[in-house]
Parts: sequence; structure tokens; C-alpha cells
Amino acid sequence: MKKQVIDFWTYASLIFVFAYLLNFLWEAIHAYTLYQGHDFQASIYVPMLLYVSFIDSLLICLIFFIGFLLFSKIIKSHNLKEIIFILASGFLIASFIELKALFFHQWNYKAIMPTIFGMGLSPLLQLPITGMISIFVVGKFFRK
Repeated sequence: MKKQVIDFWTYASLIFVFAYLLNFLWEAIHAYTLYQGHDFQASIYVPMLLYVSFIDSLLICLIFFIGFLLFSKIIKSHNLKEIIFILASGFLIASFIELKALFFHQWNYKAIMPTIFGMGLSPLLQLPITGMISIFVVGKFFRK
């Protein structure tokens, strides 16, 4: 039991770090190219990227934690149930965030942003993709 607890926290910490870096990169690329109305001065833009990347990483760790509870193990095997859970959870959370942001007019998309039901495709795919990659890469590291 003690070994599994140590593995869980080590695994979750590595997922957080990898997800943070991956989400920072994603945010830096898509925020500038697909959103309008943001202040892109470095003193405002960089702290915003750091903050949203932190939140995204916490959400990915939450998905990992819930998956750990549901599957009673550290998600390493990446079987179909686990993959569907990670992707669906990321998509549902991202959808909620996008709907809330659009309802409260927190951001606007540029014309080049592809949308589904008024929600930006890039932010809808961000959590499922970065979550899956983060959990998968860290899982590969743990299996070695």
C-alpha cells in the first residue's frame, strides 16, 4: 500500500509538470493566433499564460485522480476504458469552461478559429489532447 501511495504522488507530480509545460506551449500558440481582444504585452500576457497553464495542469491531475479512484490503480496500461475516460473527461471539462466563458463574454475568437456550436475547437481539444499525452508519456516513463 505504501509503495502505491508513493507511486501515485510521484506519478501525479510528473503529470502536473509535463502537463504544465505542454499546456503553456499550447496556450502560447493558440491564444495569440486564435483569440482577439487580449492585451499581448508581455507583462500581462505571460502571467496570464502561466496562470491558465497552471489551472489546466490541475484539471489534468484531477482527471488522473478520478481515474485512479475509478480504476483502482495508477493509469498506466492505457486500455480503451481509460483512454475514453481521459478524453471524455477532458472534453466535458473544456466544454463547460468554454460555455461559461462565452456566456460571460470572457473572450472572443478570431475569424480563423474553427467552432462547434459557437465554441472554439482548439480549446475544446486542448484538455483531452494534452491530458492524454501527459498521462501517456508519464505512464511510458513509469513502465520502464
